[in-house]
Amino acid sequence: MPVGSIQEVTLARILHDRGDPEKVRVADVMARPLPQLDVSTQLDEAYRLLLAGNTGVLAVADGVVLDIITRIDLVHYWNQMSKPPSNREPADFGSSHVLNEVAADPRKQ
Repeated sequence: MPVGSIQEVTLARILHDRGDPEKVRVADVMARPLPQLDVSTQLDEAYRLLLAGNTGVLAVADGVVLDIITRIDLVHYWNQMSKPPSNREPADFGSSHVLNEVAADPRKQ
Protein backbone atom coordinates (compact mmCIF):
# COMPACT_ATOMS: atom_id res chain seq x y z
CA MET A 1 0.00 0.00 0.00
CA PRO A 2 1.45 3.40 -0.98
CA VAL A 3 2.47 5.54 1.98
CA GLY A 4 3.64 8.68 0.20
CA SER A 5 4.84 10.30 -2.97
CA ILE A 6 7.76 12.44 -4.03
CA GLN A 7 6.99 15.52 -6.08
CA GLU A 8 9.21 16.69 -8.91
CA VAL A 9 9.21 20.22 -7.49
CA THR A 10 10.64 18.88 -4.23
CA LEU A 11 13.53 17.24 -6.04
CA ALA A 12 14.13 20.41 -8.08
CA ARG A 13 14.20 22.45 -4.86
CA ILE A 14 16.83 20.12 -3.35
CA LEU A 15 19.01 20.48 -6.44
CA HIS A 16 18.48 24.24 -6.60
CA ASP A 17 19.46 24.63 -2.94
CA ARG A 18 22.64 22.66 -3.73
CA GLY A 19 21.48 19.75 -1.59
CA ASP A 20 23.07 16.39 -2.12
CA PRO A 21 20.33 13.99 -3.31
CA GLU A 22 22.47 11.07 -2.17
CA LYS A 23 22.21 12.29 1.43
CA VAL A 24 18.48 13.06 1.42
CA ARG A 25 16.23 10.33 2.75
CA VAL A 26 12.94 9.60 1.01
CA ALA A 27 11.11 9.97 4.33
CA ASP A 28 12.42 13.55 4.61
CA VAL A 29 10.86 14.71 1.33
CA MET A 30 7.87 12.40 1.02
CA ALA A 31 4.49 14.07 0.50
CA ARG A 32 1.06 12.59 1.14
CA PRO A 33 0.09 9.46 -0.79
CA LEU A 34 -1.59 9.84 -4.16
CA PRO A 35 -5.30 9.02 -4.25
CA GLN A 36 -6.30 5.64 -5.59
CA LEU A 37 -9.17 4.67 -7.86
CA ASP A 38 -10.25 1.24 -8.99
CA VAL A 39 -9.82 0.77 -12.73
CA SER A 40 -13.61 0.36 -13.04
CA THR A 41 -14.20 3.93 -11.78
CA GLN A 42 -15.41 6.48 -14.32
CA LEU A 43 -12.63 8.67 -15.73
CA ASP A 44 -14.32 11.89 -14.58
CA GLU A 45 -13.50 10.95 -10.97
CA ALA A 46 -9.77 10.89 -11.82
CA TYR A 47 -10.24 14.27 -13.48
CA ARG A 48 -11.93 15.64 -10.33
CA LEU A 49 -9.05 14.42 -8.15
CA LEU A 50 -6.46 15.95 -10.47
CA LEU A 51 -8.33 19.27 -10.48
CA ALA A 52 -8.32 19.17 -6.68
CA GLY A 53 -4.53 19.53 -6.77
CA ASN A 54 -3.30 15.95 -6.82
CA THR A 55 -0.39 15.43 -9.19
CA GLY A 56 -1.50 11.93 -10.05
CA VAL A 57 -4.08 9.25 -9.36
CA LEU A 58 -3.10 5.62 -8.87
CA ALA A 59 -5.17 3.16 -10.90
CA VAL A 60 -5.63 -0.04 -8.89
CA ALA A 61 -7.22 -3.44 -9.42
CA ASP A 62 -7.63 -5.92 -6.59
CA GLY A 63 -5.44 -3.71 -4.38
CA VAL A 64 -2.53 -3.72 -6.83
CA VAL A 65 -1.30 -0.47 -8.37
CA LEU A 66 -1.37 -0.88 -12.16
CA ASP A 67 -0.66 2.64 -13.35
CA ILE A 68 -0.60 6.32 -12.56
CA ILE A 69 -2.81 8.82 -14.35
CA THR A 70 -1.58 12.42 -14.57
CA ARG A 71 -3.04 15.61 -16.04
CA ILE A 72 -0.96 15.28 -19.19
CA ASP A 73 -2.28 11.74 -19.68
CA LEU A 74 -5.81 13.15 -19.70
CA VAL A 75 -4.80 15.88 -22.16
CA HIS A 76 -3.38 13.24 -24.53
CA TYR A 77 -6.47 11.08 -24.05
CA TRP A 78 -8.96 13.87 -24.76
CA ASN A 79 -6.91 15.08 -27.72
CA GLN A 80 -7.04 11.62 -29.29
CA MET A 81 -10.71 11.08 -28.40
CA SER A 82 -11.65 14.36 -30.11
CA LYS A 83 -10.41 12.91 -33.42
CA PRO A 84 -12.59 10.69 -35.60
CA PRO A 85 -11.91 7.01 -34.77
CA SER A 86 -10.21 6.46 -38.12
CA ASN A 87 -7.65 9.21 -37.30
CA ARG A 88 -6.78 8.04 -33.79
CA GLU A 89 -3.33 6.72 -33.22
CA PRO A 90 -3.27 3.51 -31.16
CA ALA A 91 -1.44 3.70 -27.85
CA ASP A 92 -1.05 7.47 -28.08
CA PHE A 93 -2.94 8.43 -24.94
CA GLY A 94 0.09 9.46 -22.93
CA SER A 95 2.03 7.21 -20.63
CA SER A 96 -1.03 5.73 -18.95
CA HIS A 97 -1.66 2.12 -19.92
CA VAL A 98 -5.07 2.34 -18.24
CA LEU A 99 -6.15 5.19 -20.54
CA ASN A 100 -4.94 3.24 -23.56
CA GLU A 101 -7.21 0.38 -22.49
CA VAL A 102 -10.16 2.75 -21.95
CA ALA A 103 -9.71 4.18 -25.42
CA ALA A 104 -9.55 0.71 -26.95
CA ASP A 105 -12.80 -0.39 -25.26
CA PRO A 106 -15.70 2.07 -25.75
CA ARG A 107 -17.66 0.34 -22.96
CA LYS A 108 -15.15 1.75 -20.44
CA GLN A 109 -15.59 5.40 -21.49
